[in-house]
Amino acid sequence: MSAGHTIVVEELPQRVRVRVDGQEVADSVAAKVLHETCLPPRYYLPRSDVRMELLEHVPDKHTTCPYKGVASYFSVAGAGAVAWTYPQARDESQKVEGYVCFYDERPEVETELVPAATEP
Repeated sequence: MSAGHTIVVEELPQRVRVRVDGQEVADSVAAKVLHETCLPPRYYLPRSDVRMELLEHVPDKHTTCPYKGVASYFSVAGAGAVAWTYPQARDESQKVEGYVCFYDERPEVETELVPAATEP
């Protein structure tokens, strides 16, 4: 990690639901939030909580982050790349290795955070 650049991964105490074009593609109570310098928080969900049968691998799209590693991407029903994963994450990002993250700023992707249940 370079000076001034940080990545912090935390357990998310909320439920995360993700819809793409109105169709629920993920629902998790085991998500993690990744905070990275100069970027918005990102919610990473375990694959077991993502309807992977609805996601299609985008074979020709990969990006490299010097801090997190090489990302591969997924689309849903031709909606373009709407999610990504780091199959071999680096450093602090290893806590989200293999998890799936959705572009919550895309108009067809709706990410809902549901407050954690409170004890009476």
